[in-house]
Amino acid sequence: MQLQLTSMTEPLSGQSKNFFSCDTDEHLSGSHCCKNCSADQEPVANCSATSDQKCRCRMGLFYSDADSTEFCRRCTKCPQGVPVLQRCNSTANTVCGQADTNHRNRLYLLISLSTLFVIAIVCCYLRKVRPCRSLCCTKFSGEVSPWEQVTA
Repeated sequence: MQLQLTSMTEPLSGQSKNFFSCDTDEHLSGSHCCKNCSADQEPVANCSATSDQKCRCRMGLFYSDADSTEFCRRCTKCPQGVPVLQRCNSTANTVCGQADTNHRNRLYLLISLSTLFVIAIVCCYLRKVRPCRSLCCTKFSGEVSPWEQVTA
């Protein structure tokens, strides 16, 4: 914080006046200069004679490390289907969980079991309609199969 005391060379209304001049990233508060919050920040505590103004990142932004070119960065959005473990706030980015693969695995299991069930029902039906013995063993027993009777 830089404080400059400057005196005007010409008196105003016949009196000599002193005034403060602050840097471009500061503003005058009473008799001292205070740092302004940047455009991506909002004030959380006003400055006083002993402390500077406290700022935090605006909603939708979070504080990034000082070695970064930007101090406040845009919060990450979790992809669809991925749960949010921790919402973004002014000091920490969003924490995303793992995609819910259990739901997909259960769906595949249900489809597979349903398919096997349908196949089993079709096999049982076919056994009742065309018993295996009459189809595959008629030649050996000397009987004429129903298929041969139809074509004859």
